[in-house]
Amino acid sequence: MEKIKAISLRVGNSEWAGYLLGERLHIHDILIPEQITTAGDFEFTEKPPVNNVVGTVHSHHNMGSFISNDDLRYVCSNYSITIVYSFSDGCLTWVTTELPDQTKLVTEADLNIVPSIENTEWLNTVISKIK
Repeated sequence: MEKIKAISLRVGNSEWAGYLLGERLHIHDILIPEQITTAGDFEFTEKPPVNNVVGTVHSHHNMGSFISNDDLRYVCSNYSITIVYSFSDGCLTWVTTELPDQTKLVTEADLNIVPSIENTEWLNTVISKIK
């Protein structure tokens, strides 16, 4: 949560996104790829890693933490964990479960989020990838 909040404070009123690395419902770290951002969208310019990606995180800055229609179409259909951060609501987390009939159920959940900021160099490196 500390990393997510720090990135959001530095990026301000632009959406940004990253990948959650870990195992099942335990998040070990956050990977922020190169991306182009606007107030309401982001586009990765770098391919996602293949290993250990359990979900995504992205910001809704001043819009509140909720799952948008775009989130449902892309994020929740491709990843099992989605974290949305906003200045007003903080982090809200959803877990997507595939049911036996192939439909997907998206529910709010509590997770063990471990990543913390080791140093300011990490944050400066991450911020340089968000344009």
